[in-house]
Amino acid sequence: MTAKISTGGVVAMLDTPGLASALEASDGCELRIYAGAVPASADAAIGSATVLCKIKKDGTTPLNLEISGGVLAKPVADTWSATVLTSGVASFFRLVRIPDDDSLSTSAVRIQGSVAQVGGDVNLMNTSLVASTPQDIKEFIIGIAEAAV
Repeated sequence: MTAKISTGGVVAMLDTPGLASALEASDGCELRIYAGAVPASADAAIGSATVLCKIKKDGTTPLNLEISGGVLAKPVADTWSATVLTSGVASFFRLVRIPDDDSLSTSAVRIQGSVAQVGGDVNLMNTSLVASTPQDIKEFIIGIAEAAV
């Protein structure tokens, strides 16, 4: 699956100050990992999917992002982690502002992508997450591809 950026995310990329700042605005952002059917777009509601965990810096602080040369990334020195909320098999993620309610929205700033052991937009050592166990993200790098207009 190719990472998908919501309409709000695309607008943020085209406007000042940019995607990283738009995600970090107000209450900051987090990386949510879900089990279940992958929504058709980052604008779509999550439907019956279940949030498995909400990744934050050191497990509690909104995430920091770096953007350079068309790449949005986790700062190398940051620790991104969470405690798994409920057990399940991870299938996709969304990088969202913390207040995002996961409903249909063309204004919410979101990045959605696949989760796998190999070949996902986010790769985990094990996609079967177990409630109350720690989960971390060692690397997070999303390339923003040039699109024909």
